[in-house]
Amino acid sequence: MSGGHPSNAHPHVELVKDAFATMATLDLDGYLKFFSDDVEHVLAPVPKIKGKESLRSALARGFRACVSGLTVSPLSVVQQGDAVISDRIDIAKLGPLWVRFRIKATMKFVDDKVVFWRDSIDYLSLIGWSLRGVVGIIIPPLRPQPPAAG
Repeated sequence: MSGGHPSNAHPHVELVKDAFATMATLDLDGYLKFFSDDVEHVLAPVPKIKGKESLRSALARGFRACVSGLTVSPLSVVQQGDAVISDRIDIAKLGPLWVRFRIKATMKFVDDKVVFWRDSIDYLSLIGWSLRGVVGIIIPPLRPQPPAAG
């Protein structure tokens, strides 16, 4: 397999890992290169987004406009049948607030492009870590941190 990825790794797993790394740079154009023109993106309870240009607009308007920093820490990324399933922890910087949340995602591919991406946020972790993020504004060592590598 090219691109420096291990030959025993599934190419779609590696594409998802690359997409996560690109997402963390907040490079919208680079991130969108992973998606097909007719991608379907779901982030419940937000309405389904259909098409790469609609996804571009939604990310530019909602995500990119208010996020000034992002850490993406994949806990697992595995191939399961025709889908890639991932579990990750993201930490987003929203002004002075750092918010940590856990996301489970399912991605499906056609010709090495994502045609379906569903993110499911653990809202309980989002609430708890948001409260810690508020405290972290006053006491910076309490800001949410990425999970320890291990």
